Amino acid sequence: VRIVGINGSGTKANHAWNKVLVSGNWYVVDATWGASKIVLDATNYESHTYEHFMLTDSQKLAKGCTAVSYTEIVCNTPYNFYANCKVSLTQTLSVNSRSDIAKVLDCYADYYTEYGTSYNFIVVQVKMNYSFDSVSTEFSYAKAMMLKNKSFTFYTSSSVSDGVGTVYIKRT
Repeated sequence: VRIVGINGSGTKANHAWNKVLVSGNWYVVDATWGASKIVLDATNYESHTYEHFMLTDSQKLAKGCTAVSYTEIVCNTPYNFYANCKVSLTQTLSVNSRSDIAKVLDCYADYYTEYGTSYNFIVVQVKMNYSFDSVSTEFSYAKAMMLKNKSFTFYTSSSVSDGVGTVYIKRT
């Protein structure tokens, strides 16, 4: 894999990212902006998405970034990472309320709406640090509290171990 460092400007300041050559095509990869955070009860959790992974130059420009170096290397082959993969959360998020679950679901709904397809789903595990009747009920209430697009189907795990519930999110 060939890689070059790109200098440029972001939405508020100077910024840098990479261009990588994969299978004969160049793509933009931005590890800095690819890591985002979810804030629950003043605790920051890091969440990695593929929103800034394998982009075209025009997609990067639409996100507010302009390159000033290696502009002769053109990234113009579309790539959809989510087309044939299952997205999994690799860590369990701790939540203290239904509204915390709704915030987590809103965050994942954001990038799933943009990048997901009807052929995959997201697996999210949350540790509920409060008393609850069933995982299914908690996720149903949380879905009702979501602020954003609710056109998702939720499948919940029937078993709970140490308060950790699993939800499978699929676009409807």
